[in-house]
Amino acid sequence: MGQRRGRLDDVINVGNPNYRDIEILVITLLAVGIIGVVFGLTRKHDKIRVEFVETGKEKPFAVSMVPIGQLPDTFEVATTLDISGKKRSVVDAAPKQKSDFEKSGKLRVVLSQLQMVNPKDILFSLPTINDRMCALQKAKSLDGMLVIHEDDWRQVEFVSDKLLGDVETEITSIRAIYKTKRKGVGFTGMHIRKLIETPIDDGVIPYPALKNLFTISKEFSGFGISYTAVAEHSFAFETQNGLRFYGVLSQKNNIVFLCLANTDGFADKVSEIMKTFHLVGVDWCKCQTIRN
Repeated sequence: MGQRRGRLDDVINVGNPNYRDIEILVITLLAVGIIGVVFGLTRKHDKIRVEFVETGKEKPFAVSMVPIGQLPDTFEVATTLDISGKKRSVVDAAPKQKSDFEKSGKLRVVLSQLQMVNPKDILFSLPTINDRMCALQKAKSLDGMLVIHEDDWRQVEFVSDKLLGDVETEITSIRAIYKTKRKGVGFTGMHIRKLIETPIDDGVIPYPALKNLFTISKEFSGFGISYTAVAEHSFAFETQNGLRFYGVLSQKNNIVFLCLANTDGFADKVSEIMKTFHLVGVDWCKCQTIRN
């Protein structure tokens, strides 16, 4: 009596192969392989292998398995890390988003050592900021949010053309900072903008009406500030031509603050917004106004 064949031969008779059975087996094996790949790609790592690299060097000076909870949600904003009791500034990171290195399990961080300076030598990096922030609430994570630095709030924004007089008054004050407070790459003082508390009246721009003017490539959950706070009733989206809008909505889903996180092509890509809703575009730090 011959020896019993293994399980594969139970499915496929070696002497008289049933090709339908072979096809089913191949499809099953492919499906199992695809499922394994998918689950592998979507797996989230509890610990991340982090390479720490000095600026200008390729080889890491340290490699560590860091719990995901100890890493920031994004490296797109200014970040400082404390390593062995020394403060270091993050120059670059790959990838920059927690959602990405949580999947890959790997992160490379490029660092420079912070230098101590005399407080009297500290300069402001911007000539102006707005005097108040929008309403914020603490958040455990900024995942899915557009993240901005606190000082970037309302630096490039849209204002009702009825407020053009106030815009010009503020810009006159900012130009004075450039003339009297400029020192090297910074400023010894800055202008705090206070005149325009409500740049857009509630009801002028329904949120869907703004989105209908663009082809949107990415919509965020809202926008957040680099110290893990999110703006209440906020929105943010990126257009196909590269503009990143963010702002705040009223209870009626109308826009009351409308800002840009980047200014590449600012003047060329926003004319329809200004024409449709009677707005003026303002880049405060550049003392630049864009009118229809």
